[in-house]
Amino acid sequence: MRLLPRPRPYLLGLSFVLACNNNSSTTGTNSSFVTNGTFTATVNGTSWSAVGPVGVRRPVANAFGITAISTTYTMSFAINGVTAAGTFNVGASGLQGSQVLVSTLTNASWVSNNAGGTGTVTFTTVAPNHIVGTFVFDAPPLPGTTGTLHVTNGVFNLTY
Repeated sequence: MRLLPRPRPYLLGLSFVLACNNNSSTTGTNSSFVTNGTFTATVNGTSWSAVGPVGVRRPVANAFGITAISTTYTMSFAINGVTAAGTFNVGASGLQGSQVLVSTLTNASWVSNNAGGTGTVTFTTVAPNHIVGTFVFDAPPLPGTTGTLHVTNGVFNLTY
């Protein structure tokens, strides 16, 4: 089963986040899963929820990597400049390296910081081992994929 598209040089940081995810907690709507919180959104008008492990990594003191997986989409967030609660741009005009990569099992993929991309991640709580926030973004397609991906109503409340 392939969850991510072929590696691209500018996504190496996200690959690192995925490779380092050894968190055995899971999240989703199935009550039989052990949960480390919630992670939901609306993707192109359809409700979406992570159903596998939600990985949260803080590789340096001012950055977060978050990876949420379902049977339809994998969302990988790299957010730089996070030292406290606040709103962080993951669009084309954001801090270099801050982005959201979304991919499917069919190798379709979108990234929020490509030309024309917009979006923000808002952290309302940044505490040791606990983050809470919201997100919204429009991610232009990568080569081989068509149409912009619209993600709204994103919400997370995670322990790690």
